[in-house]
Order: sequence, then structure tokens, then C-alpha cells
Amino acid sequence: MDTSSLESAYRQILELAEHGEFTDPADGWGADMVLAHLTVNDGLLLAAARAVLAHEDASYDNAEAIDDSVLAAQGPRPALIDRLQTSSRQLVDVASQLTDGLDQVEVPAKIVDDGKVVVDQPLPIAQLLEIHATMHLQGHLAQLQDLRS
Repeated sequence: MDTSSLESAYRQILELAEHGEFTDPADGWGADMVLAHLTVNDGLLLAAARAVLAHEDASYDNAEAIDDSVLAAQGPRPALIDRLQTSSRQLVDVASQLTDGLDQVEVPAKIVDDGKVVVDQPLPIAQLLEIHATMHLQGHLAQLQDLRS
């Protein structure tokens, strides 16, 4: 599977996270919660992609990645950046191995955004990862840009 959109999105987010100064919003997630969300979400996507590679049952549900108590326990920004560097490399690596039709394996997916279910159906793993790269990561990049001080 082509991973260029994943690589580009992560590169931009990590550059901003490493060099940006951020303000905390009056409501909603600050930069640390966004980074924590991305690291937890990467773990969920990695688990699904690795299961597809192993020809095992795979599924994806972002519930853990939007649980504020889970996210708050993920650590300070330097640790979050380190974890995101690692998880993003792992996800890109695993995604690049989805060849010979494995990228079209359907994975039951449930995505909740802002309290609303936006996806609740099987999706090819490649489509799930492309949504992550082009919509999800790009949305959080814009969010981080808006939080810059």
C-alpha cells in the first residue's frame, strides 16, 4: 500500500509538535491531549493492521482514543512526541506491508467524533488508513496549528 500520505501527515504533525508553542483552549483538547489521542489511536490502527497481516480477525474502534481519562494518563509532551515518532513509523511500516490484496481486507470499523458515530461498518484496511492520513491526521494538524501561541 502507498504510505506517502501517512508519512507526509505525520512529518507535518511531528514538526509542529517538536517546535511549536501552544496555548490551552478554553474548552476542548489542548496540544498534549491531541498528541495523546494520536498515539493511542496509532496503537489501535496498528493492532488492526497487524491482525490483517497475520490473517487474523481484525477490528477498529476508536473509543479508547477518545477517552479523556486514557488520554490524560499518556504522559508529558516530550514522551508523547517520542511515542508518536515510534508509533507513526510502526504504522507506516506495517501499512507498507499490506500488499497482494491484504490492503482490501475489510475490517469492522467504528469511529466516533464529537459524540457522533461517523463510521460503523466494515472498511478495507487501506481505506481506513487513507481516512486516517487524509482526514483524521490533517484535521488534528489544523487543530494544532490553531493552538499555536
